[in-house]
Amino acid sequence: MKAVFISVYLLFAAALAGLAAFRLLTATGSALAWTSLLLLTLPILIFISWAMLRRRAARTSRHLPWVSAPALLGMTILAFSMARGAAHDPALFTSAFAAAVGLLLYLYWYSTLNPPPGKTLEVGARLPLLELENAQAERVIIDPAGSGPLLLHFFRGNWCPFCMASVREYVAVLQEFAGRGIEVSFVSPQPAQRNDALAKEFDAPVRFLTDPALKTSSRLGLVQRFGTPLGLQMLGYLSHTVIPAVILTHAGGRIAYLEIADNYRIRSDPQEILRHLDQDPTMGA
Repeated sequence: MKAVFISVYLLFAAALAGLAAFRLLTATGSALAWTSLLLLTLPILIFISWAMLRRRAARTSRHLPWVSAPALLGMTILAFSMARGAAHDPALFTSAFAAAVGLLLYLYWYSTLNPPPGKTLEVGARLPLLELENAQAERVIIDPAGSGPLLLHFFRGNWCPFCMASVREYVAVLQEFAGRGIEVSFVSPQPAQRNDALAKEFDAPVRFLTDPALKTSSRLGLVQRFGTPLGLQMLGYLSHTVIPAVILTHAGGRIAYLEIADNYRIRSDPQEILRHLDQDPTMGA
């Protein structure tokens, strides 16, 4: 459902914003009513475009006030214009109502992430064996029980701007983790050649690993079913994807720090993990 929703909603919002702008430019109908429709649709389109183009914002506010506030203003203007009798078009009112519902669904349904029931990682638990592939599609086995401290950053893919911003933040502090003896790996379900492209783009001493068919992510309870937006499957991405997460383990594989995203727009902060490391004398032991 979410895969279909986001594609349909953004197309719908873009069509309504275009129609509202055209009506305002041509002075057709009630200016107040069409302004309200523009306020309901344009801010979310600007936000998504900004996130996709900039790709450096790893976290936003949960409620996006600079998107939701104009929408609320838009609904207020529409109600005012209808009360004055300036807006009589039922189709316009229906479109505005649908745009408002779409925005609410985006903010409070689409953006939220929920791990599958019954499969939850916990701090203190031992991380199981991980079967992955490297950027050359070669099999990689990570045995946390026989390894030093590990940091595993699970991300959805290079199609997700918040994932790319988060990866960029962690790459920027790789030396901080390396200085503490922690090996960092990035894991995603996207095709190996796309991880290879990321490895070349960042050109950093870190591994970009693929989780084929989400086998490992499923064992860890980190799969979001049908979480990839509709249409990206034609570019080789799976319909299902991973729930973004950061797992830090002690030497020997016990989980020392765990953060699983509950909102796709809010990612873990590497500085917070570094502060945790500074306060945990057992790391590296």
